[in-house]
Amino acid sequence: MLWDAATGKELWSFSEPGASVITSRGINYWESPDGKDRRLIFQINNNLQAIDAAYFASVKDADATRTDALLAKELGFCGKLLFHPNQIAVCNEVFSPSRAEIARALRIIAAWDAAQKAGHGTAMADGQFIAVDIALMAKRTLAVAGQAGLLRT
Repeated sequence: MLWDAATGKELWSFSEPGASVITSRGINYWESPDGKDRRLIFQINNNLQAIDAAYFASVKDADATRTDALLAKELGFCGKLLFHPNQIAVCNEVFSPSRAEIARALRIIAAWDAAQKAGHGTAMADGQFIAVDIALMAKRTLAVAGQAGLLRT
């Protein structure tokens, strides 16, 4: 467990392998079906950015790097440590929000903000139920897009 030194508030804790992601308050464990790939998964909270480990198997193979980066993104990582300059462009492409992802995040935040203003705890956007977790992911998408210079002003 990790506590904030100033407040004593718990920041995160480890879940044993196999524990449900839903009950985890910080870190969880994932293993591929073939057992060849194992990762610790960090919950997105406290404005932490989870960065995946570097991919070493074939650093000059863009397709292999892309496959590994896509898995990391699916698991909630927002980037990867890189071992070789050949991996930079592929990982920037994978971890930078697309125009469609940015547009969707903007619609989610607009619906969420309107619902909050009306005193509601949930919203609907694009036919999808929106609760705080989805709104936070949309805000994260927009923050990453802003940092990457992808938002038009």
